[in-house]
Formats: sequence, C-alpha cells, structure tokens
Amino acid sequence: MMQDKVALRIYQSNSPQFSYHDLFVTGLLSQMVGHGVNNHKLKPNSFVLIVAKPDINEDGPIDVGFFKVISPATYNPWKAYGHFMTYDAECIHHMQFAFDTECTISRLGSAYSIARSINPGHQNSKNTRELAFYLTLNKIYGKP
Repeated sequence: MMQDKVALRIYQSNSPQFSYHDLFVTGLLSQMVGHGVNNHKLKPNSFVLIVAKPDINEDGPIDVGFFKVISPATYNPWKAYGHFMTYDAECIHHMQFAFDTECTISRLGSAYSIARSINPGHQNSKNTRELAFYLTLNKIYGKP
C-alpha cells in the first residue's frame, strides 16, 4: 500500500460560520472526500490524506484522516461551505493531534509537528506518506 501515491488535501477555514474541524467531520460522517474544483481529479482506489488544521497563528488540534477513494460522487455535503468536487471514500483511520501530543512517529518529529508543517506542495511527500503510514499502523496495532 505505501508504494502507492498518497494525495493530500488540506482543510482550513477563515469563515466565522464554520471551522476546519467542521469540514473534516462532514467528510468523516458522510464517508466522503471533498476538495476544491481547481485541484486535479482523484482516481478510484487512490489514497488521500486529509489534514484539517487551524491557521498558522493558532495552536488548535489537528484532525488527520487517511481515506481510500471509491468513486466520484454527485452528492455534496460541503455545499454550504463552497464549491467542492466530491468522492465517496472509505475512511481507513483518523486521529486528532493536540499541540501538546507527545507522539514522535519518526525522525521527522511528532505527529502534530509533521501535520502542522504539511502544505499543498507536499503531495506524496515523505511527510505525507509518513503520516498515512502512521495512521495505518495505529489502526492495526493501536496507540504506540
């Protein structure tokens, strides 16, 4: 599995009506992945790491989820939040990391610091694959 590419989607929000956490929970509850219409399309059976985090100046918790795309979808649970392409997806595993989480997952640092440092330029990067791998291992073996 880790030989496959891992796409990255980052959910952030500057809106006073909804938070980055709202975007993440919407996807989790609907078993869907949504991303902006200007991004490349996802393929069935591809893997996506979702990182939902606060603005750079905030130290709030970060939601991270690892999903497998099933197929494009017409239903859009994010309609109230803006324009998104949507995909039915299977959630492999998800976690929330707090600022003070003492969870070092590799020589790259803590899960929180890796998730905090990820940006749109990290498509299939070492950091993205490391977090996806950590979530997979955590689902299989439980907390480290």
